[in-house]
Amino acid sequence: MEDLEAILKQGAMVFPVHGITEARLCTCRKKDCGSPGKHPIYPNWQRQACTSLDQFDSVKRAFGPINYGLITGGASQIIVVDVDKRDDHDGAESLKIVESKYSELPRTVESLTGAGRHIFLRIPERVSINNRVGIFQGIDIRGEGGFVVIPPSRHHSGKEYAWDCERHPEDISIAFAPPWLTTLIASRNEKQKSDWQGILKAGFSSGTRNCSLTKIAGHLLGKGVSFEVALVAALGINEKRCFPPLPSSEVFHIVRSIAKRERGKHDGI
Repeated sequence: MEDLEAILKQGAMVFPVHGITEARLCTCRKKDCGSPGKHPIYPNWQRQACTSLDQFDSVKRAFGPINYGLITGGASQIIVVDVDKRDDHDGAESLKIVESKYSELPRTVESLTGAGRHIFLRIPERVSINNRVGIFQGIDIRGEGGFVVIPPSRHHSGKEYAWDCERHPEDISIAFAPPWLTTLIASRNEKQKSDWQGILKAGFSSGTRNCSLTKIAGHLLGKGVSFEVALVAALGINEKRCFPPLPSSEVFHIVRSIAKRERGKHDGI
């Protein structure tokens, strides 16, 4: 548990997350779990978070292997740059391009994940940084209302989450996010807000309705809006701003599909 204790000493708020069994199944025991090893054990997970190891022994006795989630945003005063590498994008390359334009991120704590890495950065008190999916290709920001899975945890692929040996929380402190990054995140959020206002005002014609409602659902769910609220919003927009409206059943399937995808992103990576 030394890996966990090291990050707790830096003020991280941590809580129990469902783990992965030897058979690579989620301990929630749901056959169709859409986010194995990445979703909280308790519904009120924000209130379960603490900076102590004491709570985890009893949870492990009840649930078996568990993973660990770190709350991002104001609770821990930490944001995470989530750099992902998949077939269709390489977040590491995107980060190189961004850093060449602005400046390199400071030396800070980093962890290796199932598909990339997490870069941990400190934010000042009373500064709020929201989650931002796809701020650059292959890069998300985990901020207010979000969390990430941290070592010692197990990915559903069988890989172990691990601290970068050269950027381990036992050896270095979490560095403050550079002003250029926090400013960039804020500006991207404002631009996105302005874009949506224009899009909604214009409405959607046949041929763009499905794609547009998919983007709206992704935007709402990515901000932490519940499935039910996102569905009501999408149905309302479909009725008032789509010409002609899509069948309600099709809107439901759009929102449900995006909700499953976003749950994996926002339940921690």
